[in-house]
Amino acid sequence: MSEMEKLAGMLRQEQEKEKNGAEALERTLTIWQTALHDLATKVAGWASTLQEQGIAQYKLTVIDVLDTFPDGEKRSYKADQISISLGKHTVVFKPSTRFIVGAAGRVEVLGLPSKDEVFLIRNAADLDEWSLVEKNSGKRQVRNFDEDVFAILLQSLIK
Repeated sequence: MSEMEKLAGMLRQEQEKEKNGAEALERTLTIWQTALHDLATKVAGWASTLQEQGIAQYKLTVIDVLDTFPDGEKRSYKADQISISLGKHTVVFKPSTRFIVGAAGRVEVLGLPSKDEVFLIRNAADLDEWSLVEKNSGKRQVRNFDEDVFAILLQSLIK
């Protein structure tokens, strides 16, 4: 085998590796987008009682998210953003990144009073679980994100 044939074989292997990596990344992104849609569906179900009574409005918007991928490149993709309005207050669940250390994605929770930072993280160990993380005055509280925690979060708007 000549050196050029060796080089050609090495280049083919490299191309195959890049193709497989790109396909895996695309699958990861599709799973993330599905998880965001599932979260939106779950939150819509929780908010439906308030919406049926005419005291809340739920809105789903598809947005472009600019994310930094593991290869360091910034790319955009479509994702579901949730807005819930209670009177003059609106809480927005805005996807921010899929690629985060220690979790399988992060969604910012915007519009809450008196909070330094509130966000959801998708648990890496159990991809069907979301946790609500609240940082306030240097203290961090993490709770499983369920219907009761969602209701408490919305209650903080009117307290």
